[in-house]
Amino acid sequence: MIDPEEAELLSELNQTRPRNRADCVNSARPCVYVSCKYNLYLDVNPETGSIKLNFPDKEIWELEYTCALDVAEKFFWAFCDDYLETVKERAYSDGSGAASAQATLAIALKVLLRLLAPIMPYVTEEVWSWWQEGSIHLATWPTAEEVEVAGDALLLDDLAVALAAIRGAKSQAKVSMRTEVSRAEFTGGADVLDRLKEIEPDLRAVGRLVGEIQWSAADVPLHVDVDLVPPA
Repeated sequence: MIDPEEAELLSELNQTRPRNRADCVNSARPCVYVSCKYNLYLDVNPETGSIKLNFPDKEIWELEYTCALDVAEKFFWAFCDDYLETVKERAYSDGSGAASAQATLAIALKVLLRLLAPIMPYVTEEVWSWWQEGSIHLATWPTAEEVEVAGDALLLDDLAVALAAIRGAKSQAKVSMRTEVSRAEFTGGADVLDRLKEIEPDLRAVGRLVGEIQWSAADVPLHVDVDLVPPA
């Protein structure tokens, strides 16, 4: 006979558990379920308490995706494509902003390694040993409280849109991402433009914006028009 309190908890979980990937999009993180790819890795029968494995031929780490991996991967690639590419020249420079970029990259690496450690135990342990003491698997789980946030987090979203537009223009023209831009016009809300203006040097570096930048405030979603330097 299953405990009444446990039965109530299982009932609540069953009502809220995701039935497909779309149900997971806005769910709380970390996910309270062990794993899923449209179906949970395991099910618990609320009447008997018995466990059924939905993927009996696989271990949890052998699944193509889990909620935790899905979220961590999306963050990793967005971080690399946008933030890392934007600050890497500043990080390697001797300028006043180099220390800030290096410190942020170090914090991000420390967090990302711990997020990926349960799924990639060996490679994360190796990279961790290059610059941290002890085992990564004995390290504390990352929390928001350990990262001091200064500035507007919406800037990263603005940056992603801007870079996608600049890269898209170069892709459409079938030229290298290192092709220089002779003119760029950013059109969008005044608050969006103000945030981007704060990182104009980084924006110029990552987008190879060598010419004039125009800022046009308008009540429209951010978009960017660019003129590319003709090939020599």
